[in-house]
Amino acid sequence: MLHNSRQLQPAQLLQAQAFAAQVWWRADMAAILLFLPVGVATALSPRPVGTDVGSAVMLALLALMAIAMAQLLIAVIRGQLTAAYLRNGEPLVRHDGVYPTRYDFWAGTCVALGVAAILAYAGLH
Repeated sequence: MLHNSRQLQPAQLLQAQAFAAQVWWRADMAAILLFLPVGVATALSPRPVGTDVGSAVMLALLALMAIAMAQLLIAVIRGQLTAAYLRNGEPLVRHDGVYPTRYDFWAGTCVALGVAAILAYAGLH
């Protein structure tokens, strides 16, 4: 995050938001690719210890997927707002909802973990 006295130019902000979206997309895809073999290994495990460890890893990957999807959504929405300002040629103002806030990450993470917890609880009961 930049110091309050410095701001990114709109084109640089759009590039940073696109990069953030790509990073979260890749994290989500990595978690999905790991989720499938762990799920198969857990289902084929004959001992309770293997199923317990596999289930814990799957829950952790589910949480990572949920967080990555929420952060990706935030980055894409902010990027689309920035792109709209650039297309219209309007100057960016700090409080237009285009610049990320310090609460974006934590709000997205809390919502994602809440949804993941509800899904995990529903899946286990």
